[in-house]
Amino acid sequence: MWLAYINTQPYVFLAGALLVAVCALSLRRRSGWRWSRLQVVAAAELVFVAAFVVFWTELGPFVGQRERVEHRLAWTIETAGPGEEPMVELTFIEHPGHFLQITSQELASHLQAIEAGEAVGTFRVTSDYGEVRSYLFEEIAGLSGWSETSSAGGTRGEPRTSPWD
Repeated sequence: MWLAYINTQPYVFLAGALLVAVCALSLRRRSGWRWSRLQVVAAAELVFVAAFVVFWTELGPFVGQRERVEHRLAWTIETAGPGEEPMVELTFIEHPGHFLQITSQELASHLQAIEAGEAVGTFRVTSDYGEVRSYLFEEIAGLSGWSETSSAGGTRGEPRTSPWD
């Protein structure tokens, strides 16, 4: 699991560049190309860099991966005062210590109407190279697209697990 936290991209790039150069020189020797060693290595490295740019950058298959994730959430509603919107605090049940706070009258009314202390929330998670770039809260207990004044997320203490792993 600890390998997930090491950025291996530079090592893969260097190992790939070396491998491409060695293969190109080996091919030159076996096929009898009339190019010099420098020309063969330069051509091979140009091909490698072009492939690297396509597959390991914004154009590649490892960037912008999207998935939908569902989490069970416990909720509480706090009202600040007259004329102010209520703040809904959502706590991840399977990942204690992680929470979201959303200031929204519409969301608070919807959650109060279902009367249960917990609900299922759906998130769209975007990741790059397996690391979460962003998440979007799409739906909770059948409600999607509510209006909100503000929102925030955070942790309390030192949680052992994350909802985004």
